[in-house]
Amino acid sequence: MESSKNEENSAEGEEKSYNQRLDKFREDWRQELTQTAVPSLSTDDTEKAKDLFYRGSQAESKGFLHEAVRFYRQAIQLVPDIEFLISSGQEIDGAVDKRRTVKNHSNEDTSGEIPDLVARFQKLLIPEGYLCRAEYDQKMAHISLLPMEILLYLFKWVISADLDLRSLEQLSLVCRGFYLCARDPELWRLACQRVWGICTPGNYGSWRNMYLQRRPRLRYDGAYISKTTYVRDGENSFQDHCYRPWHLVEYFRYVRFFPDGIVLMLTTPDHPQTALGNLVNRKPRHSAVLVGRYYLRSRSESVLVILKRSNKPETGGTHQHYLKRHCYRTGDDDGEQTFQIELRVKDLKQKSNYKLVWMQYTIRTVYKNGTENTSEFELTDNMFPPFWFSRVRSYTAESNMPLY
Repeated sequence: MESSKNEENSAEGEEKSYNQRLDKFREDWRQELTQTAVPSLSTDDTEKAKDLFYRGSQAESKGFLHEAVRFYRQAIQLVPDIEFLISSGQEIDGAVDKRRTVKNHSNEDTSGEIPDLVARFQKLLIPEGYLCRAEYDQKMAHISLLPMEILLYLFKWVISADLDLRSLEQLSLVCRGFYLCARDPELWRLACQRVWGICTPGNYGSWRNMYLQRRPRLRYDGAYISKTTYVRDGENSFQDHCYRPWHLVEYFRYVRFFPDGIVLMLTTPDHPQTALGNLVNRKPRHSAVLVGRYYLRSRSESVLVILKRSNKPETGGTHQHYLKRHCYRTGDDDGEQTFQIELRVKDLKQKSNYKLVWMQYTIRTVYKNGTENTSEFELTDNMFPPFWFSRVRSYTAESNMPLY
């Protein structure tokens, strides 16, 4: 009995000594973490690392993976955590320890201190270590478990190659984490470069401000519609020589722009409910749809549209009359026609890029016998009214490829 008691006492003593040593080790570890100094980063190194990281991102988006890896490696050698700092939107300060910053953020009051909503959400979410979380218990994996890189890739699919940024803004209303993802500079950089080519934010301050404020810019989630109405005299019938009929002619012009520079134009008496379906694809099936290219002109805040007609459209009745007067040549010589149209992009109150006003309209016809003819129209308000933008939900209902 005495031997068993001695063994129990010795075991309790060893366990107590083990717990004391473990507590001492934990205390020393905490002190070591709090006293460890983080090496400072110079401003030049951080700026170089940012520039190298952005260059690597551009090279990766273009498919030059070897060059992208080289730029990423150089950036990480200067600042090891450059990717985290850029993706989270934090400003890099060489004299500030990140762990202390995160700790201080969790203790500070956020009511009215930070006017910038992005910085305010970062201040709330970064200490927690997640962008979003499920409100209720989930039996399946929640989207909050995905890393930020995967979420941003999903956001690129939402925007798609057709620049459906309206859906991106709606997605940002889901939660604070989605709001931060929707404000990621990389998404807006790709959108700006898809519209204007290689460019920099410059005086706009950010890629998003550049996309919203730079002119001219077109809208891609719908079509621009112009309605023309005029009255023309008709012919008397053989039964009534005293009555002279008049006809009210009404037709529409539809223009749809794509981010890759393709433009479609359709002139038809059909109303929007019927005609807008002909402009869904870049290669339309309707023979009357003209396909061409457009070019943005920054100085005049206008867009130059160049269209060509290779097939002769079907004509008949009032349709033939307005095509003959204003759109196409309907003679026996089936020549090739090139339409050159310049339209000024304007805002309408709070609706940006909502209106297109005619500035120039020229048709150049090359006949089979080699002769050419150039016609320039007088742009009157009644025959060439402005285009008004109308959003078409079916144009952005599906995403064929992500933003690149």
